[in-house]
Amino acid sequence: MFSFSGVIINPMLEKYYNLTPEKSVLFGLVGAIAFILTTPIAFMLRRANFKRRSIIYLGLFIHGIA
Repeated sequence: MFSFSGVIINPMLEKYYNLTPEKSVLFGLVGAIAFILTTPIAFMLRRANFKRRSIIYLGLFIHGIA
């Protein structure tokens, strides 16, 4: 494995999937942005007296649709 600007990527990803370090960073950013955008929603639901289990199931449902 090698490091590219602090990102460690397996060389096989580039060989088999044509996944360059730049693309892998973008995939990581999509997940990070989604987490940042949905965290306030979870806090609002929790303050509205939703159970934690309900919030987890709602998140799993939304993840399953996407």
